[in-house]
Amino acid sequence: MVGRFTQEDTYRGDGLNLYAYCRNNHVRYWDPKGYAKLAKAGEDLYVGTYSKSRYANKKSGLLNTHTPHHAVQDAVSKTSHGKGITVNLRKDLHEKTETCKKLRNFDPNDLRKHIAADIYDLRKILEDARYSRDVINTQL
Repeated sequence: MVGRFTQEDTYRGDGLNLYAYCRNNHVRYWDPKGYAKLAKAGEDLYVGTYSKSRYANKKSGLLNTHTPHHAVQDAVSKTSHGKGITVNLRKDLHEKTETCKKLRNFDPNDLRKHIAADIYDLRKILEDARYSRDVINTQL
């Protein structure tokens, strides 16, 4: 395997680079449509299920520094613990979230409001931690 692109990208991106897929880093990032870079399992800000995130963190060595943050808590959703959507966060950032180890005071029947508040909370925390807006927008 050569590890090089064999044809031009159909998506031109922002510059003259004809190979814009995953910001020209297809080894580290995965993007099925080729429009934005997405973190892989076991990397910072990976979005996936709780079970997959925990397993990937253990396999990649991030288990001691990162933890999956539930976007929808079990307390307000019928989603099972291992299958709920999560964002892989540094543990110090996870502890700053409004819902870390406590419940948000929302109507459990209004999941849309709960998710919107969680995304707002995560964006603020990640911006304060100096993540680029591009990375935040791509992953959230």
